[in-house]
Amino acid sequence: MNKSHPNDSFTRNKKEDELLRNNKKKTNLFEKVAEFVRDELAAVPGITQVELTNARPYEISIEVSEKELHRNGLSFGLVVNAVRQSSLDLPGGSVRTIGGDILLRGKGQAYIGKDFEKIVIVSSADGTLIRLGDVATVIDGFAETDQAARFDGEPAVLITVFRVGEQSAIEVSRLVKDYVKNVQIRLPYGIKVTTWRDASEVLKSRLELLTKNARTGLVLVVISLTLFLRFGLALWASLGIPISFLGTITLMPYFGISINLFSLFAFIVVLGIVVDDAIIVGENIYQHFESGKSGLIASIEGTQEMLVPVTFGVLTSVVAFTPLLVLGGTTGQIFRVIPIVVILTLVFSLLECLFILPSHLSHLRRLPRTKLGEKWKVF
Repeated sequence: MNKSHPNDSFTRNKKEDELLRNNKKKTNLFEKVAEFVRDELAAVPGITQVELTNARPYEISIEVSEKELHRNGLSFGLVVNAVRQSSLDLPGGSVRTIGGDILLRGKGQAYIGKDFEKIVIVSSADGTLIRLGDVATVIDGFAETDQAARFDGEPAVLITVFRVGEQSAIEVSRLVKDYVKNVQIRLPYGIKVTTWRDASEVLKSRLELLTKNARTGLVLVVISLTLFLRFGLALWASLGIPISFLGTITLMPYFGISINLFSLFAFIVVLGIVVDDAIIVGENIYQHFESGKSGLIASIEGTQEMLVPVTFGVLTSVVAFTPLLVLGGTTGQIFRVIPIVVILTLVFSLLECLFILPSHLSHLRRLPRTKLGEKWKVF
């Protein structure tokens, strides 16, 4: 049976204390680097709001040496009172002058460790000063808390960058990624910076989905109307999509709406119904034109015939989305974007099919007869 030496536990405790101190130094360095990165990111043009998450709060600790207190004939209470009375800002009243009142204020608040070290504890008659730094160790560090974060199994501090006001989330994301590429070579060995949870990627995917659906819908509308009607009519009817979207985007700033996840979702929702009115009106105009009427007469009569059903069809969709406008609280503020975008797009779609489309189709002209029969041309 092996017997442990009495000094073994002391040796182990000493090693553990040394390891703990080293880890504490590394952690302090790690969080100071995080603050450095945060400040540099906030200074990048185009980036406004940067916050630290899962980082321990900043703290200045004062470790008073009992030995130094006895050697200088001081008490712990004397040190506490000196710190309490010296590290503060005090209003000093005001002085009335002809030009107005002048406010007086004594500024003596200590903010960093060196400022605390200079606080005078005792001053003797011969001019000798005993400062806090002579009897205590002042540590600039962070509070000892249980909070911690890990990324890929390693200790981490999260730095969150926000888009503010009219800033573009995609542009802010690009600036952050450019900074991350360039800052790594200036960081201490063993500390790495990477990007995580880039919310602009979701925005990009929604934007790509909207663009893809718009292209696909445009092509399908043109092909379908070309097969059953004419290419020119299909082209003018399909223009209802970009005209309605551009009109809505123009008015969005007046309603406090930007291009974000919810507005893109609203565009995707309304994309499938925005061109229906133009197809209905265009097909009816073409039917009148095919019966032998001129392009102008066909446009007027065809549009008048579809005015009531098309208008009420749009109003039905508008009424269906209206309840979302009256939702209260934070949820209402978020989801109000969807009905506003949908309603604006439908209104522009209605205006386009009742005024712009008939104006274009009024220029319908017939081509001379050929062996294949009568042909039509749409300008």
